Amino acid sequence: MSYESIRRTVRSLESRIDAALTSSSSTDLEAAAGTGSGSAHSVPALLADLRRCNSQLSASLGTHPSAAQLAAVRRHHEVVEDYEREWARVEKRRDRRDVLEGVRGDISAYKSRQATAEASLLNERDRISNSHSMIDSSLEQAYATRANLAQQRSVIQNATSRLQSTAAQIPGLNTIITRINRRRKRDSVIMGCVLGACALLLLWRWFG
Repeated sequence: MSYESIRRTVRSLESRIDAALTSSSSTDLEAAAGTGSGSAHSVPALLADLRRCNSQLSASLGTHPSAAQLAAVRRHHEVVEDYEREWARVEKRRDRRDVLEGVRGDISAYKSRQATAEASLLNERDRISNSHSMIDSSLEQAYATRANLAQQRSVIQNATSRLQSTAAQIPGLNTIITRINRRRKRDSVIMGCVLGACALLLLWRWFG
């Protein structure tokens, strides 16, 4: 290929690279906002083509190149070096952005885990608090039941004592006293069952 033909190819590649770098810079900013298109993947290939064409352009010079040709070749080499430096800056910005996004992702994941752990602790605390409230309520009911049964037993015992004191004077009360004693025993059994059920309920609430 002739010098002029290769130079036209070089200029075309330079135009394409310039447009790609401009697009890469804007895309890099968009990517930081989450809208990047990733169009800059062709820049390294274009730079490699431009390097190769610049070498061909230098090789196409005659034995006695003109000053204009030498200046043009030198300028094209400077341009590709400028493009490579610009591309390195673009990649550096992208690497920094990727690192920052990774750090933000890690921070977000950590905060999410912390929030989940705190929610679990709060739920567990509420569950324990509710269990304590239920236990307190059950204990109050058990104490009230025991007091009521004790009062009933006291009444029955007093009545039994009065009946026993008059049993010798009033015939036929032995049968009544026997029935009263049976009722007292039955109430004692009922009180024991109620207290046992309350104890089982408390144990189930506590260890359940």
